[in-house]
Amino acid sequence: NSFFNLVLQTMAWELETDITGLLCGYLAVLIGQVCIFSYHTLRVHRIGLKQLHIVQSKESRDNYVSSNFQQFIEAPEGYLILMLYLAVSWIFKLFPDTYYSFEGNINWIGVFLQLLMVDGFMFMQHFCEHKIRFINIYISKHYMHHQVTNPILFDAFKGNVCDTIYMILVPLHLTTIFCPVRFVCNVWTYMTFGSLYAVFLLIIHSDYGHPWDMFFRCIGFATPAFHHTHHIYNGYNYGHLFEYYDRIFSTYKDPRTVKHINLKTC
Repeated sequence: NSFFNLVLQTMAWELETDITGLLCGYLAVLIGQVCIFSYHTLRVHRIGLKQLHIVQSKESRDNYVSSNFQQFIEAPEGYLILMLYLAVSWIFKLFPDTYYSFEGNINWIGVFLQLLMVDGFMFMQHFCEHKIRFINIYISKHYMHHQVTNPILFDAFKGNVCDTIYMILVPLHLTTIFCPVRFVCNVWTYMTFGSLYAVFLLIIHSDYGHPWDMFFRCIGFATPAFHHTHHIYNGYNYGHLFEYYDRIFSTYKDPRTVKHINLKTC
């Protein structure tokens, strides 16, 4: 009886909580993912696009969109756990109060600062996973992600639930707590940040270079060549969104110096 009472109380709490913002967040991420998958499908099938440059010069992996997409969606360490985290955090009011407000517009400075901060926390977690053996053995199973040395876009969340919690959910929640823009971050700002964050994690795993890669490299944003370097030499390039932290902490390796990286993608 106590269990069912708890379930009923939770359901009642959920009904009293306005989940419109949560649904808007899901929709924003969905739109971003649909755009990226559509873009990727067009590129893989060479539809109306110029010649592609593969990131690594060694043989390309199986890049069939339909089969890889199904495995990507069904993986519990991917969207499922992220959606669960967002739902629990929203319903139980774990986010700052401003995150629930629809007032105002997108604060683009706030979006950038959140991306910068979440990448800082991810850099720290990622570095510890590789360098601190205790964490590497007992907290995460990140080695599963590194079984792939020539990643494709669908490998972005490949690993396990423990690794997703440690590498993605913990940095996400720390960002909501410590980022200074949390006081002015509304629904629109957070959903924009979340959508861009999810998109970034996909595009850096692409096995093809992107048209914007040269510009991104000039301003210190991560590119597929940057992240592929980490999969080849996992003692370098721990950042996911930016190169800044690797340059600051001397863990940056220029993709142009890596044997298997195609210079046309750098």
